[in-house]
Amino acid sequence: MGLSVPRILCYGSSQATFFEQPVDFGTILMTKLPGKTLDQIHESFSIEELAVIRSEISEQLNKMRAFTSPFGGAVCGPHGGSVRSLVIPLSYCDRSEDVDSFYDNHIFSFAIQATPVMKKMLFNVQKLKSFGHRIVFAHGDLQPHNIMVEDGHVTGIIDWEFGAWLPEYWDYVNPLTRMDDNWRHDIMWKIPGHERYLEERDLWTQLMFLIEETL
Repeated sequence: MGLSVPRILCYGSSQATFFEQPVDFGTILMTKLPGKTLDQIHESFSIEELAVIRSEISEQLNKMRAFTSPFGGAVCGPHGGSVRSLVIPLSYCDRSEDVDSFYDNHIFSFAIQATPVMKKMLFNVQKLKSFGHRIVFAHGDLQPHNIMVEDGHVTGIIDWEFGAWLPEYWDYVNPLTRMDDNWRHDIMWKIPGHERYLEERDLWTQLMFLIEETL
């Protein structure tokens, strides 16, 4: 794939119950990437150095987004199965054969509609279905604590348990719409390419208000 990631040495699997459903869990042993996570050292970098780091993160995202899903337009896990996410109600959902069914069955159906304002917000966020987003491979939890940096350069991205085939804006928007830390937003929402998805970010911020009790 050409990505800067740890090399897997071995893998083991087991099964557990997650929200009353049997779920397969895996454990991997991998190599260690050099450096420290960006959340630990971001304050030590200048504006110019952070710009370089953002640019290198963007390069990794562009490589990921260039892959063609073997599952067509399905929203699904790496191997075509279920999806795990910090912003999906119940943190887990089955595979959806297209983006619209993903939104309708696993996102919008969980929205709270207790007031007229909430109903209006739900109507508004359904605009997400109108963009015609491509499905790309996404990390799913692209945050500073999952980005390794050394000497002012990205050495790799770690913790891929939320990786999945998702709408193209995903890593530029989520899961930071759920976070209140302004410093995270300042780092991640300035990655080159984010400007294409400002409206999606705004809609998901509204959506978080409607589904937060299910997360």
